[in-house]
This record gives sequence, C-alpha cells and structure tokens, in this order.
Amino acid sequence: MTQADTNTLYRFYNEKINQPPTADDTLFIELGQFHIVSFVQSAQKDLIKWFEFKNYKEPVSPELLIGYIARLPFEVSVFHKSYVIHNNKDAVLMPSEHHVEHLDQTLLETIAGDLFERIVKNEDVFQWEITNVFGIESYLFNAIQQVLPNASHLHSNSIYLKSIFKQLSDMHEQWMKIYFYPSSFTVLVIKDEKLQLLQSYYYETPEDVIYQLLNITEQLHLDVTSVFVQVSGLIESDSMMYSEMRKNFLEISMEEPFGTLMDDESRLPSHYFTPIFLSPLCV
Repeated sequence: MTQADTNTLYRFYNEKINQPPTADDTLFIELGQFHIVSFVQSAQKDLIKWFEFKNYKEPVSPELLIGYIARLPFEVSVFHKSYVIHNNKDAVLMPSEHHVEHLDQTLLETIAGDLFERIVKNEDVFQWEITNVFGIESYLFNAIQQVLPNASHLHSNSIYLKSIFKQLSDMHEQWMKIYFYPSSFTVLVIKDEKLQLLQSYYYETPEDVIYQLLNITEQLHLDVTSVFVQVSGLIESDSMMYSEMRKNFLEISMEEPFGTLMDDESRLPSHYFTPIFLSPLCV
C-alpha cells in the first residue's frame, strides 16, 4: 500500500496529558471496508488521548491492518481492554426469540453470500429484543488475533441501536439518523418507537444519497415535512450534500456527540465524531 493509496483525514494527540496511554485506558479500533479509526479513551472516561482516522482507496487488508497497528505511537499490548468495532454490511438483525445460534453461518451465507470464509459472531441487543448476527472475514479476523488477541469484537449496528435506545424518552414519532463516512452512510429509522430500518449504503455523489433517502421515506411512508432527521459524521454543514438534504427534509439538524470527549484544540466540528464516539457509551 503506497502513500498515494491512503489519506489521513484527522489525527489528534492531546499534548496536555503528559503521559503515554496506560493499561487502565481503553483502546478502540473501528474497521470499515475503506477506513480505520483508532482512539484511546482515558481511564477516567472523560477524555480522548489519541484519535486518528485513515481512509483508503482499497479495502482494508490484513497486511494493511497489521502495518497500521505497528505504526501507532504506542504499544497496543499495554491495554487491559480493547475493542474492535466492525463497520461492515455483513450483518443481519433478527428477533431474539427466533435466533438459533447454530444457524448463524447459514443465515449470513443465505443473505450475504458465501464468496469468502467468515468468522460468525452475534450480539444480543436486549433493549430492542434483537440479535445482531455479523460476519468477519476470516483472514482479517486472523490478522486482528495476531495484534489484538484479547480484543472484544463488536458491530457498529449494535452500537447504533443501543445508543438510540438511550434517547427513547426524547423520541419523535418519526426519527431518522444518518451517519456519514467518506464513501458510505448508514440510515437508522424509528417510527412509532419501533425500528423500521438499519442499513448502510455506498455513494459517490449527493444525488446518490438523496435518491436513497427519498426511496426510504416512500417505502416506509415517512412524512418528509415532519420526520426528525439527525445527521452526523464526515459531512460539512455548508456542503452541497447537506444543502440538498435540507431542501428535502424540513426537520433536519446536525447531531452533536453526547459528551465532550475531544479537547477543543482539535479544532474539528464535534458532529464529525458522533457515530464514532457512540462506542464508549455502549460497551
């Protein structure tokens, strides 16, 4: 992987903390198809010591991941707790009452295909009485085991569901959350306090995004004049993308993270971190 193949979107190191990460801190690594995010949460859980977001032009490979871990400015073996968040589309949500664990492999292969070997895991999102069955490509899982053998594996969909459950008291009748990454976005729709949709999409242009969102509103019979839309992630408030969204949805706003984990010196819009910093709130 050459330098031209990667782009460091954001990096932040809190120089006010005059010490390296310790065993009591927590390491989070999020893996998407084309991105790696790493951050270290302080033991007091009130501050991020380190944050980096890298985007790639090719899918994240075992060699790329191992090289990335090796180049971090700290030893990952120091942490007592570490989490790998899998942000991929290889996942299926199903009612927990119908979940049969020994059928997880067959379920994923039926829906997502069997083009590659996968390690299958599941998470019980008891707040919604839903089980999230997800797959990790075997060669990527083996690479993670080499560098983070004791890490816990989670899926971004489970985190999104757990986090929105915490907001039920403020729930609107129709609620859409949209989390943006450089080449993909995830949409979560709640209607009448019931989960209607949790799906990720790839996009290249603003038109791709608007088409998918309007199709979702039509399929789920949402009212574009009243559905409450919260947008966060890597999207600019003055971008053409957001401008087009505002033309189509009347109740739309940027969603800020629940807590102030980043130091003000990062000088980055706080909504960039909303989907990423849901993880520490849900583990």
